[in-house]
Amino acid sequence: MKKKYNEKTAIDIIDKVGARPEMLVQILHAFIKKFSYIDEQAIRLIAKKINFPQPTNKERILIKSLNNFNINEVKGTVNSY
Repeated sequence: MKKKYNEKTAIDIIDKVGARPEMLVQILHAFIKKFSYIDEQAIRLIAKKINFPQPTNKERILIKSLNNFNINEVKGTVNSY
C-alpha cells in the first residue's frame, strides 16, 4: 500500500539507501515504491541530503525532469529498500 508523503519516512529512506549523489536513482526508486510519486518537497529534501544543487532557476528544470522520471527506463539492478 502506498503511503502519503512523510518527511520522517523520506529521511529514513535516504539514510537507509545512502545519502550520496551516486545513489540518486536508488533513492528516487525507493520514493516511488513507498509514496508512488515524488513531489517538490521531496526533491528539495533529497537534494539537501545528498548535497545536490537545489533547483533555483525560475523554470525549475530539475523538478520538471524528475517529475518525468520513469523507473522502467533504468537499466541494471535496483535494490528495493
